[in-house]
Amino acid sequence: IDKLVDGNSGFSPARAIELGQLLVDNGISHFEEPCPYWEFDWTKQVTDALPIDVTGGEQDCELSAWKTMIGSRVVDVVQPDILYLGGMCRTLEVARMAADAGLPCTPHSANHGLVTLCSMHLLRAIPNAGKYLEYSIEGPYSQQWADDLFLERPYKVLDGHVEVTDAPGWGVTISPVFLDKAHYAVSTAG
Repeated sequence: IDKLVDGNSGFSPARAIELGQLLVDNGISHFEEPCPYWEFDWTKQVTDALPIDVTGGEQDCELSAWKTMIGSRVVDVVQPDILYLGGMCRTLEVARMAADAGLPCTPHSANHGLVTLCSMHLLRAIPNAGKYLEYSIEGPYSQQWADDLFLERPYKVLDGHVEVTDAPGWGVTISPVFLDKAHYAVSTAG
């Protein structure tokens, strides 16, 4: 198996490099978001110092930040989040920028709801899909809210692989029961 580690924006460059060497020594191949995500120079120091993939971008929602990150090769693998970034079109733009720079794209997918399903469709549509699908393995209770989200099971993991439906659209129907239980709020500009 490949072992991946997420730093959750937790370290200074020196500490991230120190920990990164430990990861290398223990066969880890992927170090996600080792430094505060907004500190591009810090993350680049880590990327330049380590022989493993340094990844990031899940928090970034501005295309200007992506231009900087990709143009300066801050990370080895870009990880846009389709929902944080504002949808499929903007995420495809980030994936295209990364492809033009020769960087793989492994989208961030934090839960078993629409973000993972959309990420699977994105990975099918881009030429620079990374090696992985981020698929949450958090405990069964933390993902229970998504159990009743879809009328059908849109995907399942089998032998470490996932197959996405070819049904129209996203290939799912959102459960009316789920929608009826949802809380809605409308904001207006005053």
